[in-house]
Amino acid sequence: TNSNGYDISVKYADVDSENGGKVPMIRLSEMYLIAAEAYAMSGDETNASAMLNKLKTARVKGWSDKSYKGDALIKEIQDEYVRELFGEQPYFFDLKRWKKGLNRSSSEAQDISYLPALGTDMVKSADDHMWVWPIPKDEIDANPQIKGQQNAGY
Repeated sequence: TNSNGYDISVKYADVDSENGGKVPMIRLSEMYLIAAEAYAMSGDETNASAMLNKLKTARVKGWSDKSYKGDALIKEIQDEYVRELFGEQPYFFDLKRWKKGLNRSSSEAQDISYLPALGTDMVKSADDHMWVWPIPKDEIDANPQIKGQQNAGY
């Protein structure tokens, strides 16, 4: 609930966040997705598909196992992250890990996040320096081993 009393998300509506409610930090479904992604990245499409199918069997009534291959496998894993973990994790880190750029526009916001577009449009390529935050000046000043160093672009 925001400061105006409106629910921002009702995914965990029964959790009393004011008093340190118990929101799951990691779920079994996320473990299946992590395993599927790891298998896919190592070239093991059979086990990657198996992890996706286990998750979908638990979520989709009457699910029939599918064998995903190549780019279709990666896309299905990425799409399942969005569907399964909506509102639970920063999508920013997924985009960064997948080396995908950000294209926040009206259509992208509705397709990817299932929300109406908020704020202004923004486009950042996957290699834009802004994907990596600057090292705070206080940290650089306090640590002689990194004196004079900074992440590119800052």
